[in-house]
Amino acid sequence: MEIGYSEKDIRCFVDVASEYFKMDLLSNTRLESIVSARQSLFYVLRSRGISYSVIGKAFNKNHATVIHGHKKVNDYINIKDKTTLAMYKDAEMLAKEYFNESPSVISFSTEMRLNIYRNRILEFIRESEYLLPYDTKEERIVAAETIIKEILNDEAKSK
Repeated sequence: MEIGYSEKDIRCFVDVASEYFKMDLLSNTRLESIVSARQSLFYVLRSRGISYSVIGKAFNKNHATVIHGHKKVNDYINIKDKTTLAMYKDAEMLAKEYFNESPSVISFSTEMRLNIYRNRILEFIRESEYLLPYDTKEERIVAAETIIKEILNDEAKSK
């Protein structure tokens, strides 16, 4: 039932969600706020047909953890838990924007949009066999980071 999202796509989404929620969603913490955000993302990703194991790998969790989190969110949604509903709505809007299902549902800042592209570019650079004008993957990553910082600085100056 996979819908064409690779594990790398999901991992980039997790990175963006971590920035959006201002939480380390890959940590092993059991803080309620982080667990709630993580489980809401499990639910949102699973609703897009992504397998439990792919979601688990993206979060550094096993598939059983994802199944449990998905069930918890489903239960909380059914009883209309306000906290979970709010977290779920944010996660759903973020996923719609990220996966281009409904662009501009939420207005990402320029910095957030660049971070989405940054994660995708860096993943491409790490995996690319093309050396371009740079000798090593590390030099390509530094060059990409420098370009993104320059764009962010230009954006800040224009405001």
